Amino acid sequence: IGGRLESGKVSREIAADQRAMGRDLGMAMKKDGVEKCVIYTGSGNQSFIRDRLEGMLQAFEENGVTCTVTEEQPETYFWQGIEAVAALDDSLTMELCADGMFHYYGRKVYGFGSSDQLLKYLDDGELELLMLVNSYDEGYLSIQAAVEELKKEKDGEEVSLKHYEIRRERIYQKNYQRLLFPAS
Repeated sequence: IGGRLESGKVSREIAADQRAMGRDLGMAMKKDGVEKCVIYTGSGNQSFIRDRLEGMLQAFEENGVTCTVTEEQPETYFWQGIEAVAALDDSLTMELCADGMFHYYGRKVYGFGSSDQLLKYLDDGELELLMLVNSYDEGYLSIQAAVEELKKEKDGEEVSLKHYEIRRERIYQKNYQRLLFPAS
């Protein structure tokens, strides 16, 4: 589930296209008028972070967006004219939103994830946009794949999950309710 394993030893992969998610986030930032930003990768070297970064950099290169990539908290770049910061996983997105500094000084925050706290940050305006996959589908399909594997019903085929771009105004739209609040 999620990003691909470095070993490649899986019978079935259930994941969104991480590169496409990064590219779509980069395109959304450009559409919002962002011309200069920081991409916060954290210190992790997971394949999904690398894939998201590749997708974002491709979108920025094609659209003339200037960006700096950093593993460290992006406050260092705060006064260098950045308009936005993008975090490449849910914990990094949470970290950027936690103190509210970027929002307070008019810098947009973009990120990945689907936790209740991230949705609250989005609803409160601390976060401009969240890129996410349907966690319910991800879990359900993984259990289904495990059962099929145990019963030897199907060969291991990849399942590509759709990703979604969620902005504040979409949180309570009916067509996003099941995606964002699956237990409701």
